[in-house]
Amino acid sequence: MRIWTSYFGNRKLPNELPKISIAGKPPSGWRESGRPEYKKLAPKYTWWKQWHDNHLSESWYIGQYSDTVLKGLSVPEVVEELKALAGGSDEFCLLCYEKPSDNWFCHRQIVRGWINDYYRSQMMRGWMSYEWKEDFKEGEKPTFVQMELL
Repeated sequence: MRIWTSYFGNRKLPNELPKISIAGKPPSGWRESGRPEYKKLAPKYTWWKQWHDNHLSESWYIGQYSDTVLKGLSVPEVVEELKALAGGSDEFCLLCYEKPSDNWFCHRQIVRGWINDYYRSQMMRGWMSYEWKEDFKEGEKPTFVQMELL
């Protein structure tokens, strides 16, 4: 399985790669074109606006996201629901607005960590037999979850 993440404006994404919005509100035309959304992973607007307008810390954001979005969700269930939205594909891309930069921070990073932590713990317990590759060189394809497709 490969779960990619990127931003809506990325024109380098392959057309055949299923794309799923995890933003609170996708770009104009997204819903109308029938593209999938997964609201369960979207930040809650009330605290997102507070964080954005008041320039609060990343740790504050992570705490809010963990407590109001991830709490109560199950990684395997979320991954299965995402696969279903991707037409059953084992490879898909989660999208929101933030474009990567030197000081980039986004909930996609939290989602990636949450999914990776779960599957890493399953492998350590011997419940899964996937090879884990934390770092990979350009051109290499990771075995499990990959972060950015720039």
